[in-house]
Formats: sequence, C-alpha cells, structure tokens
Amino acid sequence: MKRRNRIRAFIVCCFTAALLCKPALFPPAVKAQSELYEWLDAVSYTPEYDFSNTSLSFYAKEENISLSNRGFLLFDGNTLSVRKDASASIGGSSYLGDEYGLAGGTVSFDALVEPGSQLTAGVRCISPNADPYDKGIFFTFTDGAVILSIPSADYTLTLGGGVDLASAKKIEIRDSVDEIALLIEGAPYASVLYQENGSLRVVDAAGNSLGGLEETGVYAAGYWNIELERGESTVWIDNLKFHYTQISQALPEREQREVSYRNWVATDDLGRTTAMGSQTSAPKEQKYVGIFYFLCVTGAGIHVQDNTKIYLESGVDGLKNYLKQNGGEAYWAEPYFGYYRNTDTWVYRKHAYMLEAAGVDFVFLDISNSETFDEAHLALFDTWLQIRKEGGQTPQICFLTGDNEGRLESHMKRLLRTVYSEKNYSKYEELFFLWEGKPLIFGNTANLSDEMKQTLENFTVRGCWAWQDRDGYWSWLQEVKYNEETGEYYMDPGRDPDGNFEQLAVAMGHHPSTSKGRSFVKGVQPNNGKNDFEFSSDTARLGLGFASQFELAIELDPQVIMITGWNEWIAGLPRDPSYTHFANTDVDGYMYIDQFNPEFSRDGEPMKLRDGVGFGDNYYYQMVDYIRKFKGIESEELAGGQTAIDIHGELSQWDGVSPEFRDTIGDVEFRNEPSYDLEIRYINNSGRNDFDYAKVSQDDDFVYFLVKTVNPIVVSDGTDWMNLYIDLDQSHETGWEGYDYV
Repeated sequence: MKRRNRIRAFIVCCFTAALLCKPALFPPAVKAQSELYEWLDAVSYTPEYDFSNTSLSFYAKEENISLSNRGFLLFDGNTLSVRKDASASIGGSSYLGDEYGLAGGTVSFDALVEPGSQLTAGVRCISPNADPYDKGIFFTFTDGAVILSIPSADYTLTLGGGVDLASAKKIEIRDSVDEIALLIEGAPYASVLYQENGSLRVVDAAGNSLGGLEETGVYAAGYWNIELERGESTVWIDNLKFHYTQISQALPEREQREVSYRNWVATDDLGRTTAMGSQTSAPKEQKYVGIFYFLCVTGAGIHVQDNTKIYLESGVDGLKNYLKQNGGEAYWAEPYFGYYRNTDTWVYRKHAYMLEAAGVDFVFLDISNSETFDEAHLALFDTWLQIRKEGGQTPQICFLTGDNEGRLESHMKRLLRTVYSEKNYSKYEELFFLWEGKPLIFGNTANLSDEMKQTLENFTVRGCWAWQDRDGYWSWLQEVKYNEETGEYYMDPGRDPDGNFEQLAVAMGHHPSTSKGRSFVKGVQPNNGKNDFEFSSDTARLGLGFASQFELAIELDPQVIMITGWNEWIAGLPRDPSYTHFANTDVDGYMYIDQFNPEFSRDGEPMKLRDGVGFGDNYYYQMVDYIRKFKGIESEELAGGQTAIDIHGELSQWDGVSPEFRDTIGDVEFRNEPSYDLEIRYINNSGRNDFDYAKVSQDDDFVYFLVKTVNPIVVSDGTDWMNLYIDLDQSHETGWEGYDYV
C-alpha cells in the first residue's frame, strides 16, 4: 500500500474501511492477471484470412485489421506479399487478447522469408501499424536467424539461427500475459517471461536463460503487427489467424445505493484530520459547494513538459533556459492519475467518487475560451450518468462560458446540439445543477438575440468571472480585502440581479503572473528572495491561502461556495519583451498566467510527489474538512449489535451488527487510455475486488471483520492482496502512517 492516506471508519476503535482515492498503478511492465474474471461481460472473436480475395479495397475496409503502406501490399489470391524493394504491414485493429492484458491471445500465420528479405512480427505494440522501432516486443526473421527486439528498452537479442523459412512454416506467437511464447511449426522456440516485479527474462525452448531486462517500457497489452520487407527475394504470409476479446465493465442498473461518508475520516501528511459530525454541526439546508472543473487537456500528441520535473532535473537556471528556448504549453506538475487527456473516462469515474465523498454538490465546467470540448463534456456526462444508473451518486454539472460578450450565445448554440439538445435534454437532465428551479449557466447576457433570450428563459443565468462585485454576478476567484473603517476582512459577494447575497469564491491559489500563489494570505505573498519561482519554499503544501479564504467564507455564510479549482493542470506560455517578472522571479520575455508550479497553481486534485516536492493529496483532505464545516455532516454512527462471531458460521450472524461501512462500487474499473503524450498509455488491470461494504464486531477477546465484495472474491498470493490496516489508538504519531497493525 503506497498511499499515505489514512481513511478510517469509527466504531469503538478505528479501522480501514475504504479509500477515497484507490491507488492507480502505472508500472512500465505489468504482471497482469492471467485470466478473465467470471463476472465480466466478455465476447471473444477469432478472425481468419486466407487471402483468397485479391481486392485491396476489401482488406482496407475490414474492421478487424489495419494496413500500413497499403499501396505496396500484393494480394495474389493465395498469399499476402509486398512489392520489391518496399515494406508494408498488416496489424490488428483491436488488441491481441484484450485491451487490459487480462487473458492474452494468439496470432499465427504461415510465412515464407527468402534470404535478402525479412519479416517482423510484433505484439503488445502501441499502435496497429507499429513501427518495429516503437513500443512493443518484436521477432524478426531474416537470413535464417530470429532476433528479439524491445525498442523502448534499446534491447536486441539474437535468439538463434537455423530457421529456414525459404520453405513456408507456421509461425505462432502466444501472449499468455506473463509469457510470450514463439512457436515454429508448433514447437516452442523461445519465450519472454515476465516476473512478479515486472522484470523480463528470455529463455530458449529448453528453458535456458538467454538474457533479461529489469524494465522494458512495454505495456500489459497491445496490438499485433506483421511487417513484410522485401528485397530481391520473396516474402509472404498466409492463413492469418488471431484472437481478441471485447470486455464490457458496465455494472447492471440498480436502484440508488446511498453511501454515507459520516464515518469516513482522513489524516493528511501534515497531521490534519478531517472534521467529523460530532465536531461540526448537523447538515444545513440550502448550502452548496461547487468546484471549477476543466476539460482543456486535449492532448497535444507531444512529449509532456512538466515544469516541476524540469526544475528537479536541471535546477532553476536549467528551467529558465528551457522556458526561454523551448518552453510552451506545460503541466505545472504531474497529476496523481497521470498526464491524462480530457476523454479519459476512468479518471472521470475516479473524480466522481472523490468529489461526491468530499461533499461537492456541483462542478462548473470551464468553456470560457473558444472551445466547448464537446467530446470531453459528453464523455463526462455519460460516465457520471452511468455511475447513477449503477446506483451511485455524482455531483451535478453546469457550464461557465466566460464573460466575453457574445460567447454565452455562441456556446449555448453548441450546447443545444449536445447535452441541451431536444434529443439529449431528458437523458442528461438529472445531472444539471439547478438554481431557482432551472439549470444554471454562467455567462455574459449583453446583446443576446431575441431567440437566445427566449431559450435562456429555461435557464438561470448568472454572470461569472474573477474579482466581480456587481449585481447578477458571481465570482470564480476573489481575494480577501480589509475594511479600514470596520477593521474587518471581507470578500466581494456574488449576488442575484436584485442584489441579494448568494455566493462566495474561495481559491486554492491565484496567478503566477501576479506573483500570488497558494500562500497568498490577506494581501501578502511570501517571497524567499531566491529568484527561484519559490520552488525551494515549503509553504505550498500548507494550504495557507485556501484556509484563510474558506474560514472567512464560512463566517460570512453564503448559500454557495465555489472553489477554484480542481484539475486545470496546464497553461500556455505567452512571450513578450515586457514580461520580466512572474512567480517572484525575474525572467526574460515569457510568463505563465494561470499555472506554473506547486506554489503558483490552484488545483486541488491530488498530485504526485516528486523528490519530496509537492503536496500529494493535502488540498483534497483540507477541502473535505472545510466543506464539512460549511455544510455540516451527520454525527458518526457508533458500533451496535456487537457480538462474538463464528467465522465459519452463517453470514446471518452479522445482520444485527452496525454500522455497515459502505464503499462506492464500480471504482475498480480497468483502465486503458492514452496520455497527453500519445506515445504513453495508462493500462491498469489491477482492479479485482470491488468492495461493497465492511462490518466489524467484537467481544471481550476478539475483533471480527467482514468484507463483502460486489463479485466473488479473487484470491491472490501477492503480498499486497487485501491487507487490513488497523489504527488501534487513533493516533497518527504511532505505527506506520498511523496504522498499528497490518
């Protein structure tokens, strides 16, 4: 268990009931589960091609295969070959086996490779038409030799010779997850074995070691690909056959299944513990919390620029040189779930559980620039709607169109073709955040057309931008101000069109362009004087500015608190000779406006710590704490029906035991998604046991634990399988991360 969270459920003592953020594992090489779980909706296919059809267009339209350099391919009615002095490839349009690396699959074909030509067959490729020099595991047949190559690890190994493919032979590659076996004419030739730690070992047919690697960069699953490269001689394949399985992870629809978070408690890395109901108040009526949610990470298809990573690798001077010469759109740091794209539904599902558990009532989606991110916001709506169909809960959703005149109308026209369309409105209606009984939307209402005015009668509209102080406007960013006459601190209130107080904004950070960061408190930003963008400062992890604003907001007691923000992560790099200073640092002609590094950023989504730099999930749990103090929460449920349990007896023994500590279900979904950098994918097949609920009982001598999962428990021999962490003394200072027993 690598997380540093301590999420506990109170009975007489504390115990581990559920994790708000379950770990997401992204190893470079994964030892996956070599099986398909019985509850999965899986359908397998085995396409076969004898290449009797001579039409290129026939194969180009085939949904199961993908062709590269198709103009060089030759179909003579018996085989697939390639033109002289050319190369081309055929690959699978679906992953070999399945896309999560659960069960593996096989690709087989007859091949003839005369001297002077070669054939390369790859598995676990990053794309259907993988270049043999890209990610994957490749076997090359040339001049009687077989060569293994793993380009991502710069690894090449000659497996042996004496393989005469001048007469056709059957080639078979079996990927059984922890072993990739090469067979020739049905006989084992060599195998690539994955070890428990993700390392790799290559053996011959007799099991003798030929070589190995500690790390490969190869994923748990991928496409297959066959490249034909012809010289003066002949190369062809025939009788191609491969296997793939389509997996659906959707849970069956069910009635709403409420999860109570009143017994969920966390202690962050600073030793701060989230408030419980006995320390706050009962739930208050008409109190809402929203959070600024971003869809802007479209994925540039280029390598990630991570400002924090560059600083740690090159120092402040190296970072400055990089930004001046090469800098562009950048992440200020790495999100905990990786450099994900805005279509990653696995992340959207995680966010739903996290924000719902935190007490967030709605997200307001940033479409304040020219894009409405249709694919992304539909993916978000569909994912959260699916969670609700499965019996879960999610926050509501609304849109922020910005404050430019005309943008509300232009963006509404686009939304009227997506979630607000006549076709989709009723489908997504349950997700809309309502204010005054209508879906809320933020935008500038100046100079609207009569048609749009009529459309917006069905919505509640508020203007919304930073630092607003006018009727009909809410803010997404404010600063704490001081009234010299009264001697009191205040923030400008968000108001309805009649001037009635409705809303306040609180921020986790402000702007690097104004040198106001996460430690900006009541008009003062600390400056270490080192001209290093405050990288060497240690206050970002404390949430000083966030605490200052949230505490004042609770005191001022609005109906709505809007938090900036959750998951923006990236920002562009404008350049101008006049830009000479930002983030407390002198620079030469460039500046980041919104996000730059741990101090000068404003996301609350957990980040990955890198060499101790950053704050992990501190802001998330700080947010949970303040939301509970603002909205109130039910008092924690104490233990009831405690009794001795016969662990070999009937489950009915537990009927009178309480509480029932419920977990969110559906939060162990497998993942296979591209990152911002298209050369990197996130494949995670570690989700096995989806916890439904837990119970605890005790007598004078023993404590008894019950865990129920949604599907039959999958038993593993691994050391990280279903461990129970117990914090017996409820002290963060004792044991490992506060836990006394495992």
